[in-house]
Amino acid sequence: MVPPLDNEILLFRQIGEGNEIAFRKVYYHYYRQLYGFVLKAVKSDPVTEEIVQETFARLWENRATLGEKGYSAPWLFRVAANLSFDYMRKAAHEAKYFNLLAASPGEPSANNVSDYIEGVQSNHLLHEAIDRLPPQRRTIFQLSRLKGLTHQEISQYLNISENTVKNQLVTALKAVRQFMNDATRLFF
Repeated sequence: MVPPLDNEILLFRQIGEGNEIAFRKVYYHYYRQLYGFVLKAVKSDPVTEEIVQETFARLWENRATLGEKGYSAPWLFRVAANLSFDYMRKAAHEAKYFNLLAASPGEPSANNVSDYIEGVQSNHLLHEAIDRLPPQRRTIFQLSRLKGLTHQEISQYLNISENTVKNQLVTALKAVRQFMNDATRLFF
């Protein structure tokens, strides 16, 4: 793990003021670490490159709010993690759709169509429940349930304690279950 920059907060404030030299320092300091972090999740060099570039693009695009909110390196990793999860969620959804089509040769039957629609609705409800979670809780939930990381791995990625990970995950699971139960009662 690359140690933080000595003057990281100052550099992020300077980026907030539009200082391109400060941006380059942060970019060159964290590029490799972000690349490795994203590659572990998406396991594709071209996709990793795209996500890392998008992360730094968002840093520059959101520079005006950097100084006032005190963003630093953890913000970069949070953005990279969210972009990685968005990619994985989209890829999983596409793979599930194509697998469904491949498993049902010829004309789809009424059961296949209704199963597909029910699956899409459940998937939509699950994603809506996840999207309603607070940002850190959502990230922890996605790392645990979608990526399959352990509590220890999540705590290392997010630089938080394992107890925080456990507590946030328990709360997230309760909220997702409650949302799904409430939504199911409305429809059935």
